[in-house]
Amino acid sequence: MNLRLLFPLMLMGLAGCAALPPGACDPNDRDVSIIQKMQCDGSGGYRKTVDDKEARLTSAQAENAMFRDSLSALEAQRASIGQSVKEQERARDNVVATTRKLLDRVRQQSGSNARLNVQLQLAEKDLAALQAQPIAHDDSSQEIAARQRKVQELEQMVKRMRTSVLQAP
Repeated sequence: MNLRLLFPLMLMGLAGCAALPPGACDPNDRDVSIIQKMQCDGSGGYRKTVDDKEARLTSAQAENAMFRDSLSALEAQRASIGQSVKEQERARDNVVATTRKLLDRVRQQSGSNARLNVQLQLAEKDLAALQAQPIAHDDSSQEIAARQRKVQELEQMVKRMRTSVLQAP
């Protein structure tokens, strides 16, 4: 009699240890059997799913921090226009450094996303134009306005790129 009860329990235990294909263990799936839940728990499928999601979240947080750094550097560049030449150059160099780092990170993750690659090329062009503009103490109002436009264009490009990266899978 004990053997009749023990045999089904042993089968369920062995079924719980069997490996499942990748992606079969979704903790949010409520329509799975108790045996599949045991399989996922026993094989570590649930833990792997959670670890993958945590890694994606950490990566997204790092990207978001880079976008914030780049945007704050652009705002500082815009605020520095009209200040001393050294302050403007320091702000411009900070913009170039943070934005290049951001563009490199996005380029690594963009892969074959054509729309994002076009945005990257345009942002590189705007960044190069901003870096090439000389800063002089006696800049005319037209030169200052042109520099402000370049900063605003680059800022808008970074914001569009941020939206595109967030929408990418």
